[in-house]
Amino acid sequence: MTLTTRSALMDQWNAEIACDGQVEEGIQDLVWRAMMDNDPIGRTWGAPDGVARVRTFFLWGWNPATAAKISVPTLIIYGASDRSVPATQTQLYEDLDGVPDGRRVLFKVDCAGHLFGWESQRRVLHHISKQWLKHREVDGYTTGKFFVDTEGTIHPQ
Repeated sequence: MTLTTRSALMDQWNAEIACDGQVEEGIQDLVWRAMMDNDPIGRTWGAPDGVARVRTFFLWGWNPATAAKISVPTLIIYGASDRSVPATQTQLYEDLDGVPDGRRVLFKVDCAGHLFGWESQRRVLHHISKQWLKHREVDGYTTGKFFVDTEGTIHPQ
């Protein structure tokens, strides 16, 4: 488990804000309050604002040998200013050569960071995820690398 204070989370989030309007006024406070409301233990720990307890994850499994064994359609979507995940998304996409019918897509979303589920580009995340999960395609695309601009327009790369 990773422990994060409010100020540490906001420092990380603010470092990924790359454009005007990326984060709506008040959303960061709302997100922190929701996190504390959902963790009756963490909100009592340490810092005056509580501590967010986050599940630890491992990136060690994402390598060419493991990616080559993936045999299901795969969606990769990330924010252009995401500094929290190593910049391996494009390499992972390239290594996914065993997916059926080549169904692998990668979307890089402009004006979005690691927490873009709470940012102005969240609708892009929702749209792409919903299309992929329901249809294994996004707006007719089943394979390829794409850039999504601030208007939500998908541009093949």
